[in-house]
Amino acid sequence: MRNTEVGELPSVAFMRSLIACEKPVIAAVTGLAVGIGTTMLLHCDLVYVSQDARLSMPFVGLGLVPEFASSLMLPALVGHAKAAEMLMLGEAFGAEQAVALGIANAVAAGRRV
Repeated sequence: MRNTEVGELPSVAFMRSLIACEKPVIAAVTGLAVGIGTTMLLHCDLVYVSQDARLSMPFVGLGLVPEFASSLMLPALVGHAKAAEMLMLGEAFGAEQAVALGIANAVAAGRRV
């Protein structure tokens, strides 16, 4: 199976590859994860964030639609009300909140991931 089609955006090719991956996918987040940088974490098997990680999904503020099933997966993970808040307001959140919400498995304390 080809992961890219003619004219396919690199971000789309990346997400298709991530979704189709047959091996466990482990993500490490340091610094900013904005938009697809946060959305992709919903498709990973394990996610570790550094203390300085800041995640956000600013789709609505940019006039965009949340991509790659984030509007389906996020409510399943955090509940409808919290997902609506996160997707509609697009406010950034930190490593500890990412763990508390179940988006990340743990904060990699004391070191960059």
